[in-house]
Amino acid sequence: ILAVNQHWNFVVPNIGDRNGILSNTELIVKRGTARIGRVRITSVEPSTSIADIIPGSMVRGLSIQPGDDVIYQVETN
Repeated sequence: ILAVNQHWNFVVPNIGDRNGILSNTELIVKRGTARIGRVRITSVEPSTSIADIIPGSMVRGLSIQPGDDVIYQVETN
């Protein structure tokens, strides 16, 4: 995560079109081994993107911070 705007409830991950990110992709935000919450990509640039923090996905008492990691949420059926 490069930047966080808590007021507008969005973050700027340092992954984008070059990484195969598409709009509406959901990502898990982690700090170390701890899951912080989830975000959904709303806008994609070549090397960055904009993602909304998904309401209700945040771990109580934690907030997303610059430097946190994002990973693809892989769903298996």
